[in-house]
Amino acid sequence: MLLYLRHAFLVIGLANVCWLKSQNQPFVGWYSPVCSKTTQPKAKGYIKPISIPLRMSGNLMLIEADVDGVSGFFIFDTGAPYLVLNNTYFRDYPHEDEYVALGINNIEVDIFRTRVQQLKIRNLVYEKLEADVADLSHLENSRGVKILGLLGTNLFTDFVIGINISEQYLIIHSPSDFSKEKQPAYNVIPFRLKDNIILISGSMSEVPLNFVFDTGAEINVLDHDLPDKAYQPFIIQRRNKLSGSVGNTIEVFAGITQSTKIGSFLVLQMKTIMTNLEGIEKVYDVEVDGIIGYEFLVKVPVIVDFSAKEIKLPIQEFYD
Repeated sequence: MLLYLRHAFLVIGLANVCWLKSQNQPFVGWYSPVCSKTTQPKAKGYIKPISIPLRMSGNLMLIEADVDGVSGFFIFDTGAPYLVLNNTYFRDYPHEDEYVALGINNIEVDIFRTRVQQLKIRNLVYEKLEADVADLSHLENSRGVKILGLLGTNLFTDFVIGINISEQYLIIHSPSDFSKEKQPAYNVIPFRLKDNIILISGSMSEVPLNFVFDTGAEINVLDHDLPDKAYQPFIIQRRNKLSGSVGNTIEVFAGITQSTKIGSFLVLQMKTIMTNLEGIEKVYDVEVDGIIGYEFLVKVPVIVDFSAKEIKLPIQEFYD
């Protein structure tokens, strides 16, 4: 039962989708504290805006970082509230607490809370940082890339983050540095932060929806229980098997969402799957109608301004 879990973890893999030829198992990752929470980390070493190269693996954004002298790639993942480490490399770390994790079909797996001495992302340094350790070997094995873990939201909430997939870089500003720079006019999408999860409002066919903004989601997701009118822009193309982190599968609809309003701005043609998000709603204790990730980010550079609680977009009539 979700109410008795300390943490919950949901990894979704979708196989044999012809319009996702770059990878066999797209990732939509969830890793959420239900009862306990981490302390808010503070980075040292910030001097000026930091530009970080992105390496794309399928539709995942990878960043090089170092944990206690172990170097490798991390997924930049605002669907994760905080730092998550791959059990392959960190299984021998001290177990400060142990939890049960939940797969997509309520299959339980074990994870544990630990503490790392140092995390380095370029010249940003975090010390004595809480993290959870989970089995991410399915991601690493499917990509052929050393993946040390997930860099979650609370590592970045003191900053303004620019994400540019087409030019493959991430840029980190302090709020004061960002405010000093001459900025163009932006379209602005307000967001709210709940337990380090970014929530944005939107709509489909004028039906109001609540989305999670998840940079670690390789494909968008819609809940299967929305009002019928909301699905009018969603063109179903096929049924597919959705594989969970522990090998369990369910059947989902896959297709194209022809138009979605994110905030008040129209976004066209995004690849989407439809599945049951009830478990995610229980984990986050908030209504979740869908997940917005790579399919939006690949269309336009975005700036996530945590100080203003705004996502800023270049001014366009619509995003296609």
